[in-house]
Amino acid sequence: MKKKLTLIFALLLIALCGAFASDMKKKVIAIAPFKATGNEDTHRFAANFTETVVDALVSSNRFKVVERSDFNLIFSEENLQKNESFIDGLVVEQGKKLGAEYIITGSLSNIEANESWYKERNGREKFEGYVGRIGFSLKILDVKTGEIVASKIMGNTKDKSWYSLLYGEKFASEEKAKSRGIEKVREPLLSFIDIHFPLVLKVFEITEEKKDRVKEITIAGGKDLGVKEGQKFRLMELSDVEVDGRSLQKKTPLGWATVKSVDGENFSTCKVQRNGSDILKQKMDSQAAIYAVSGQQ
Repeated sequence: MKKKLTLIFALLLIALCGAFASDMKKKVIAIAPFKATGNEDTHRFAANFTETVVDALVSSNRFKVVERSDFNLIFSEENLQKNESFIDGLVVEQGKKLGAEYIITGSLSNIEANESWYKERNGREKFEGYVGRIGFSLKILDVKTGEIVASKIMGNTKDKSWYSLLYGEKFASEEKAKSRGIEKVREPLLSFIDIHFPLVLKVFEITEEKKDRVKEITIAGGKDLGVKEGQKFRLMELSDVEVDGRSLQKKTPLGWATVKSVDGENFSTCKVQRNGSDILKQKMDSQAAIYAVSGQQ
């Protein structure tokens, strides 16, 4: 009898985990080969750059990345001479055939390695190494509508955070500096993607509270959706309201939370920022629909 009850309890636990796990569906994305539009090195590194973008999205575990070999068929010399909107149309049509919902495409406009020098106390200049410089653009196309969902030019040296991220390291060879520049694209790329494809995860339960303030929560999202330790989420109440006969979704910010630990495939524990934690407690007690949303500024 005891064994039977244990089995029943285990089955109920599995069912509950499935019910409360995030119902977010992974977006199906295809990545078209990035075009080389700059110096000779952009042509030499374009394929490597595309693979870096693909690998970054696959390893994030946020998307289903479809087979992309067929994309090579549309990038013939003849087509590359035509305008951008024509090429986008071909990419969208190809994406439909591949079963993609969205397509990421773009171009590698610049890649180089510059010498870095510094002055010693005696006034002499000393060679430190080579610093990689890279510039590229990308856009996200909605396959269903053919519209551009988002676009961005990256590698602008006026952007201090981007400049520091990509160009802060120095290497003994030009080749290594250029290769490292491509590798470092992952971080800003995923930040950009996170803004336009945010995770929206249900706040499952309060795991720690003190004096009517929430200290820790569990969200319904883990390894299966690529949640990472240290990742920040904005906590929001999502509610439906009627405005002039229309049903609209209202988003009410309630504070911030940072992932403390990823607890398996479907859940993560987050530490809640003190500001707003009392309001969060009231909302949770009233059974409001509270979600953790990534990619918020």
